[in-house]
Amino acid sequence: MPGRLIVFEGPDGVGKSSLSRAVAVRLNAQGEPCLWRCFPGHMAGTIGELVYRLHHDAKSLGVSKLSSASLQILHIAAHVDLIQDEILPALSPELLTYCQHNRLNKAFPAQRVRC
Repeated sequence: MPGRLIVFEGPDGVGKSSLSRAVAVRLNAQGEPCLWRCFPGHMAGTIGELVYRLHHDAKSLGVSKLSSASLQILHIAAHVDLIQDEILPALSPELLTYCQHNRLNKAFPAQRVRC
């Protein structure tokens, strides 16, 4: 049986991560297997973490200049990486709550929650 994908959308700072995490915790507590993923940057050792660091403090990584187009391409790479490695494999047996704030999710059927 295929899993379900729930997407929380909205601008930065409105509580998507907090709300989606709370939903995942509640579903798991009720016996609904649920995998929570939020990106970019919330998972150590991922491209998303590196992109988040580049986005918020590029100089700490030795990057003095980064164009907005380059940064957007890096964000897309981080999203594709998470989709391929985490989301698609999880969609067969589990419900996945997924927090995102860009338009890449339109490629994947989902229930959407606007924050």
